[in-house]
Amino acid sequence: MIKNPKVFVFILISLITIGLSINSYVLPTYVNKGEFHSHYNNYLIFKGSFHHLIEQEDLYSSYPAEHFDIYKYTPTFALLMAPLAYLPDVVGLVLWNLINTLVFLFAIWNLPFKNDKLKIWLLGFVLVALASSIQNVQSNALLTGLLILGFGFAEKKKILIAALFITFTFFIKIFGIAGLAIFIFYRYKWKTGLYVLISFIVFAILPLVVVPFHQLLELYKSWLSMLQADLSVSYGYSVAGIVSSWFGFVEVKNWVLLFGIIGFFVPFLKLQWYNSPLFRLWVLAYILIWIVIFNHKAESPTFIIAVTGVGIWYFSQKRNNVNLILLLLTLLFTVLSPTDLFPITIRIEFIRAYSIMALPCFLVWLKMLIDFLRLDFSQVQSNMENS
Repeated sequence: MIKNPKVFVFILISLITIGLSINSYVLPTYVNKGEFHSHYNNYLIFKGSFHHLIEQEDLYSSYPAEHFDIYKYTPTFALLMAPLAYLPDVVGLVLWNLINTLVFLFAIWNLPFKNDKLKIWLLGFVLVALASSIQNVQSNALLTGLLILGFGFAEKKKILIAALFITFTFFIKIFGIAGLAIFIFYRYKWKTGLYVLISFIVFAILPLVVVPFHQLLELYKSWLSMLQADLSVSYGYSVAGIVSSWFGFVEVKNWVLLFGIIGFFVPFLKLQWYNSPLFRLWVLAYILIWIVIFNHKAESPTFIIAVTGVGIWYFSQKRNNVNLILLLLTLLFTVLSPTDLFPITIRIEFIRAYSIMALPCFLVWLKMLIDFLRLDFSQVQSNMENS
């Protein structure tokens, strides 16, 4: 019998990850736009990106014979898929999902909560969202874990490691760069800026080990062109999606983004609370929510990032009824709404059509925004170990 709760949780969720990965692998192909595709298509995109990189092909072209959709990450990410690229698909798929899961678990377990019970409650709250990310073979759990670990190392004044972790998230998904804002809280700004700059340069030029400089430059140009074209495609499950679908506004994306950017920086105006560990942790949670709800490409598997932010915010403080209601709304309409608990007609005609998944997270974000402006953080009842 396993008595250590950490070991038990890690084994249990790792087994769930392995099971979901194998299930994705063995499921029969399905038809998408008249073509047959696998249920682990994203892994095939990641795996194929390395081969296209070393063959000096355009990473951002379409390769319909291999997979549907196109690769959207950086050349650096493609290079780092090398250890998995030559493995059998089932092995590489399991390892990829385990990497995501274990980084995420280590991050959650290193949160500065008073006890392990709170961490288990948090993991229970996000488990279905984590499973969604795993089933879709996404990188969102990895990105979430790296941002949290980066914050943790910054709290321990290990700025170089923190800079490496947080800068790397940019090379997974571009919005990870928002995590750099947490460095505002810490001393040695010039030193920190230098670490971030060096980390960025190292990650950016890393593919030079397999491609010449001119090819890498062309790849980055192609990547930027792809991102620019991607900007106008959809609203996703986002605040822009809520405003557009609820009120019928069409050209709303830029205005919503402007509101989000202004709101993003509000906590950093509260200089008097920079020394509060709870305040700094809330800002991390605030950022995790922000990078999803103001992302016009947010999909269901992306919400492991925002849901984790909601969980960190809720479980880091003493319970109150308003916060509990917001947590339950997030559980119902963000975590559980993509599952079979909701009939498919409701999922399509209500949840998807009106961007309902984003709504509870947006409400939590607004509540946090108001609390940053009004609360005396020296009086907030905390569930943190150093409170």
